[in-house]
Amino acid sequence: VPLSSQLLSGMRQLTTLFLGNCQLGNEIDSISSTATLTHLDISGNKITQIPESFRGLMELQRLDISHNSIEDIGEDILEGMIYLQEIILSNNPITLKNLIELPFLSTLMDRGVVCYLDILPLEKNYAEVPPTIEKNEERRYAYTEMTGKRPTQEDALLIEENFTYTTPEGETKKVQLWGVFDGHAGSSASKFGVKKYPKALRKQLEEGKEGLEALDGAFQEVNRGFREAMDANELPPMERHCGSTGLALIVDREKRKLYCANVGDTRAVLSRGGKAIRLSYDHKPGDEEDRINELGGHVVGEVTRRVNGVIAVSRAIGDFYMAPFVTCECHLAEFDITEEDDHLILGCDGVWDEIGDQKAVDIISSGSNLYDSSVRLRDAAYLLSSEDNISVITVSLQ
Repeated sequence: VPLSSQLLSGMRQLTTLFLGNCQLGNEIDSISSTATLTHLDISGNKITQIPESFRGLMELQRLDISHNSIEDIGEDILEGMIYLQEIILSNNPITLKNLIELPFLSTLMDRGVVCYLDILPLEKNYAEVPPTIEKNEERRYAYTEMTGKRPTQEDALLIEENFTYTTPEGETKKVQLWGVFDGHAGSSASKFGVKKYPKALRKQLEEGKEGLEALDGAFQEVNRGFREAMDANELPPMERHCGSTGLALIVDREKRKLYCANVGDTRAVLSRGGKAIRLSYDHKPGDEEDRINELGGHVVGEVTRRVNGVIAVSRAIGDFYMAPFVTCECHLAEFDITEEDDHLILGCDGVWDEIGDQKAVDIISSGSNLYDSSVRLRDAAYLLSSEDNISVITVSLQ
């Protein structure tokens, strides 16, 4: 039974559409005319392929295509569904071997998308479970991000669940490394930070530095490297004045320690027995006005205070044209992990400008799982009129 594209296109506010067991076959192109959809159920319709037009369903959060005749899914079709949280593939003639070989599956799992794969036809299955799925089930962290009301995404996330290094004594150590880098005037600095920071930190640790000293040394090395890249004209011409706030956090479960370093206003919050404890420090121009004035600079602005009327943070990677007023000197903090510690929340200022530390802890604590809670926190910031990119990492300490 073909769907009327004229009928659907007139439903401009439609968000949920259930068309299960309607004998649609492959006559489903018209669904793409409803770009506002967040939940779509087209299960049990003898569908053999997902049409290319579904690329336009960019707001989709839940997609049920179970109980159909789909053997393959084009990766490009799902790639644009950046808000997707669940996709139900059950009871389709998709072999696990084909799933493993699908590049988009790994990407979806890394984004935290829940993929339901149960009840696949046994005669076409392989015994192995895709390693990406197995890994996802064991994860004790989640992350989510959105461009929000900005035209481009300038945030970058650093996620190293198993960060290893070798001590000067030859002993292999494993910790967790998490980070949020929030770029401004372009994404070059934030992307550079995420790419170079792990290597810089490993170098510091393998030279014998520990904890906070290693974190700080890595920030300085990354900042020097970014300056060298800029001097060598390796950056896009339009981003020569870019910079990035940054936060890096080591979770050492063996030593029961947290080590946190940051520049700018990316923030880390610890939930201890349901109470919020801030681990980082927001470097705002108004808080460093005396230092900036003494160096010959000035801080202006009524609502948003800016260094020399330009930058809304006083410490960052890059922003070399604003030196010495804007510096890469880190705030450093060390905390013991206690039995009361529940989870960590790392986020850019797109989160924290709208939501307080305790409210964020309450949101994360009230969810059924870390990913759903992280999405709720992200969406809450957006609904509270955040004008920025919004990025969140949550880590369980239990």
